Amino acid sequence: MSMLFEPLQPNERFRARREAARRRRRRRRSILIGVLLAAVASVALGSKAIPVREAGPQPDTTTAARTKTPAPPLPQPRALPNEVRGVHVTMALASLDGKLDEYLALTKEGLNTIQLDVKDENGEVGFVPSA
Repeated sequence: MSMLFEPLQPNERFRARREAARRRRRRRRSILIGVLLAAVASVALGSKAIPVREAGPQPDTTTAARTKTPAPPLPQPRALPNEVRGVHVTMALASLDGKLDEYLALTKEGLNTIQLDVKDENGEVGFVPSA
């Protein structure tokens, strides 16, 4: 070491090292924030640059006015029954010939719900999938 400069005290060296570390951290954070802002800006600009596709070719307004049909009414949910009367049916029971029809015939007696259990107690599905 040269004798031209005074030797630094240990505390001064530590202070200088801590200050350099702070500067490095500030620089890294600034770069990270800049990169994140650039990414957000590119996504925002990219979404504006992509053209919006139309659903299809627009019909001529003169023919559209002539062939305008009234829109079908939107389906409305049914009113809930005052009392739910149902039966729990397992797949084994529903697979018997005529048994499900027997339960469907009970609507005269007030039955309005059938719960069909497609899995047994072991978690096995009671039918063969079609696919």
